[in-house]
Amino acid sequence: MSNIEFYIPEGEIIPTKLRLLVSKDEGKDIQVHYKSLEESFGYNFELYDITSEEEAENIVKEIAQKMCNQSYDHGQEWRVENIEKLSCEINYAFQKAEYNVLFRIRDSY
Repeated sequence: MSNIEFYIPEGEIIPTKLRLLVSKDEGKDIQVHYKSLEESFGYNFELYDITSEEEAENIVKEIAQKMCNQSYDHGQEWRVENIEKLSCEINYAFQKAEYNVLFRIRDSY
């Protein structure tokens, strides 16, 4: 399990991007930038400083599950509909993955 927190980078007073910092047990931090999708009920996630595609996918799944866990409000719950990998590039100079996560609302009545 990772420690996932919202953060504001040093020197930035007013956040202009939604950012998460994922602290892994190995002591390294992974930055996640995210935004809501305009055409669907979902979010786009960009992960930086990842070491593998599997690591990136697991982090996205963990974030999506946390979003679902906190979504219960007046009889509605978010459910993950689909997780789509858009890109993943890991080499000596670049470690970035991009995913879209689509949600649906499940009535609990």
